[in-house]
Amino acid sequence: MSTPPLFQPPTFAAVIARDMRALPEATRRALRPKLRAAGQAIMRDAMGRASWSTRIPGAMRVTTSFRQGREGVKVTVNGRIAPHARAYEDLTTRGPEFKHPVFGRKGARAMQATRPFLLPAAQAAAPTVNQMMRDALDEAAQQAQSGGQP
Repeated sequence: MSTPPLFQPPTFAAVIARDMRALPEATRRALRPKLRAAGQAIMRDAMGRASWSTRIPGAMRVTTSFRQGREGVKVTVNGRIAPHARAYEDLTTRGPEFKHPVFGRKGARAMQATRPFLLPAAQAAAPTVNQMMRDALDEAAQQAQSGGQP
């Protein structure tokens, strides 16, 4: 049995997160809409992939944060508006199907295939979104170095 190393180098995401927290408030304020636009690209794709649902697209939202441990952009689905989103996204099962009760048949359960929408959208948009975020962070860093002048 090997012991874990005492020092583990920080991941790329951890370095970016630390750098985002170090930015001045005015720069973060200017950066937020650009980061949100990157998240909107993922959300639009996910909404199209979940268009079979009447509730999931309307329950999606994009948030940005600079708080420690929550840095970045997040696309979420409100579980109160669309409680079935977790099952369809395959977040609660161990395979490509989930069980649900059958209306009118007490105790009966049916298997139904999952229909992931958020993860495939994030994977498809990753190269574009990563570039958008890099550009926004580079611009913010240049602005911070020039003393906040555009």
